[in-house]
Amino acid sequence: TAYMDLSVLAHTLGSSLERAAYIKALAQFQTAPSIGPKMAQCAVDLGYYSLGDIKHESGADLIIRLEKLKGYWEDPCAEDALRC
Repeated sequence: TAYMDLSVLAHTLGSSLERAAYIKALAQFQTAPSIGPKMAQCAVDLGYYSLGDIKHESGADLIIRLEKLKGYWEDPCAEDALRC
C-alpha cells in the first residue's frame, strides 16, 4: 500500500484518489521506524503525503507547526519521531 500507484490503490479500495492518497501517506510514513499511526496522522495533518516531502524539514519546525495546528504542546518524543 505504501508504494502502490495511486490510481491502482484507489481502484483496489473502490475509493476516491483523495482517500487513496491519504491512506497511502499513512502507510508510507509508518514504514519509518520511529513513526506509528499517530505520528503518521500528524504528518498528514501538516500537509505531507510522502517521506520525500518531509525529509528535508526540521523536526523542530515541524513540531512547532504541529503544536500551532493542534493548539497544544506535544510530548518531546513527538519531535524526536518527526526528526527521523
